[in-house]
Amino acid sequence: MILLAHIIPELFAGHADKEMIISAVIYAIMCFLAAALNNVPIVTLGMVLVSIQAFLAMFLERLSGTPMYELITENGVEFVLLIFYFISFSKPLVTILT
Repeated sequence: MILLAHIIPELFAGHADKEMIISAVIYAIMCFLAAALNNVPIVTLGMVLVSIQAFLAMFLERLSGTPMYELITENGVEFVLLIFYFISFSKPLVTILT
């Protein structure tokens, strides 16, 4: 999923840089956490993992020298959208899956 959803689109967009590598590692960590915590309700797990992912991404990318405006526009907007998706679509998805 990381390869299809993140790395390939980044490569096609010409964004093969340190931020792509950092975010791919963070996505991999979140996938392992999600698999390990399969007893936690999906909505709770998703909200927590999205928050952890946003914090780690902003922290690590800031350490690598990424400008703050880029962190806010890329990671901040992604965080807000993912939270919105979980709030908007979690109930219908849980209903479909159960």
